[in-house]
Amino acid sequence: MATRWTAAGVSALMQFYGPLRSFFGAGGTGQEAWAFLEQVGAEDWRQGLKPTIFDMNELRSRAGASLNAQAAFAAGEMGQEFDRSMWAWAPWSDQGISGNPFESYQVRFSVTTTTLEGDEALHMQFPLDQPLDGLTKEQIIDKLTELGQEAIDSDSPRVLAQLDGRLGGTIVDISDIEIMRV
Repeated sequence: MATRWTAAGVSALMQFYGPLRSFFGAGGTGQEAWAFLEQVGAEDWRQGLKPTIFDMNELRSRAGASLNAQAAFAAGEMGQEFDRSMWAWAPWSDQGISGNPFESYQVRFSVTTTTLEGDEALHMQFPLDQPLDGLTKEQIIDKLTELGQEAIDSDSPRVLAQLDGRLGGTIVDISDIEIMRV
């Protein structure tokens, strides 16, 4: 009988990280998460996989770290320097075990754009292969806005799909910034 989480068990649950992160953020527990997975239509998710409550609790811990970092970044003042409280290890990363000295981040965020047809909400994700220490919250938001606007202007197929094929748009708001170190 398992007495701690396993990489295989956490990996089996990782495909549901997004919905589970939202579930845990709304106050759901590791024990309740099993029923939640059934509820969201993942009834065949256990096929051949044997994750345990320890695996679920580990995923909950990783989601909690991400939610706490997102809240810390959101609560920071615009001129505040980026610090360790504002990022979390990506839930799929080796969490520094490999000893990779290079800082690399995956950033997910939402933007609102104004197009000729009105406002549109988009979800974006970009790698940032640079140290963020020393940058302010405002500088990071400016960088994400620049990357997002470049993606919109490039007519990226992924962005066009979110805009239902409509071209163009200008970012007017950025929110829900989640910074994960990979």
